[in-house]
Amino acid sequence: MLAVAGLSGLVAHPLAVKPANGNGLDYVTPAEISHAYGFDQVPALANGTAANGAGQTIAIVDSSDDPTIANDLQVFDQANSLSAPPSFRKVDQTGGTNYPAVDPNWTPEIAIDVQWAHAMAPGANILLVETNTGNLADLVAGIDYARNQPGVSVVSMSWDESEFSQETALDSYFTTPANHAGVTFVAATGDTGAPASWPAVSPNVLAIGGTTLETLDAQGDYRSESGWSGGGGGFSLYESEPSYQDSVQHSGSRTIPDVAYDADPNTGFMIYSSTGPGAGWSIYGGTSIATPQWAALVAIANQVRTAAGYGTLRNAEADAYLLPASDFHDVASGYNGFTAGPGYDLVTGRGTPYANRIIHDLSGGVIKATEPAAKAAGVSSAEARSILAAARSHVAATDHVLSTIVPEGTSKAPTATPPATPKAPAPTPVVASPVAPRLGSSLPVVHVVARSGQKAAPATAGKPLVPDLLPRLG
Repeated sequence: MLAVAGLSGLVAHPLAVKPANGNGLDYVTPAEISHAYGFDQVPALANGTAANGAGQTIAIVDSSDDPTIANDLQVFDQANSLSAPPSFRKVDQTGGTNYPAVDPNWTPEIAIDVQWAHAMAPGANILLVETNTGNLADLVAGIDYARNQPGVSVVSMSWDESEFSQETALDSYFTTPANHAGVTFVAATGDTGAPASWPAVSPNVLAIGGTTLETLDAQGDYRSESGWSGGGGGFSLYESEPSYQDSVQHSGSRTIPDVAYDADPNTGFMIYSSTGPGAGWSIYGGTSIATPQWAALVAIANQVRTAAGYGTLRNAEADAYLLPASDFHDVASGYNGFTAGPGYDLVTGRGTPYANRIIHDLSGGVIKATEPAAKAAGVSSAEARSILAAARSHVAATDHVLSTIVPEGTSKAPTATPPATPKAPAPTPVVASPVAPRLGSSLPVVHVVARSGQKAAPATAGKPLVPDLLPRLG
């Protein structure tokens, strides 16, 4: 049982976001994003098996029940020419079938997480863990159940809450259990810009930021990308700088994101949900839709590692800093309260994936059978210097004095930097009413509410998604 005092009144959020204005919107299909980020360029295994996450299980932890998720996944798969996952299993937070009540604020998030984890790793098994409420104790109980299940090698978390002083006491929940194959924990950084939020700030979590995938050419090839204004990022108030970030920042605090992915709802993704508001096809964005796709990338890497005789990843957040810069699209523009620039920054981290290169390097090209210590030895000091322009005059806290970020190799002692006013305000969230607390619970209550925009207009025609379903968006 979770026993951390002083958490009452904190609020977490599922991070599904709709476009504010649907006029002229386009959306990205599984085939398009797979090609843009290089998933479709991952070679088959030596025995001819497709590199698609086979043999791995992606666990998704969300709150409340989606009673139609299995059927909705079938509709999504049919529209996108995808086969069903080898196994799809839905459980409550203790592994049973006593499912929680339906909360319409959560059903789109569940659809996003399940459908897009499967779209990018179609050979992986999917385990959906539905927690009783948005109470923090329930969410962590769901994580604890998921990480202990046989076959689970990655846990996806597409929700967040503001940081709280007791958060470091929960870091142990984002670790691989004893006598279990390696588990990676992947979390969304938020959809309202800076500052940083939990659980992405845990040093045991791979934190996913957001971008705007601006253009694809006529062949669907990647052309350009910028940091999304809504993507979360910044300095942790309470988590110390992990050693694996030594070569990109010296603030003394954990910084996020580590990596990024398309998240702007205006270049968003189609989902299908027959439960909740606006049932049917809808376009969504947010770092919550980026997170299960990074989880899928990790699952594919684990499949390839397993075939090579290596163990599944357990320090992917540290491994991300050991990979060469050429494994990432360096997203050098954009603003979320901080300014993106060349190399590592607080908007997009190290950048967005060349999935084929990252999977190769996580599967023996760089990361071998035994993962190295959490020390970022492979990132250039130029990347460390690049964060200075983006972050020297910005801090993410109002009651926490942070150390100045300094480039690697300097002997300058950290100096205090006063809080500064951001260049532009972060996007204003639209927050629904909080979920009612469980009656009679003695555990800390941290409720989850939805943060979403307006419903999108019909998407641009000409996509592979079944055209006669698109008018349901209106």
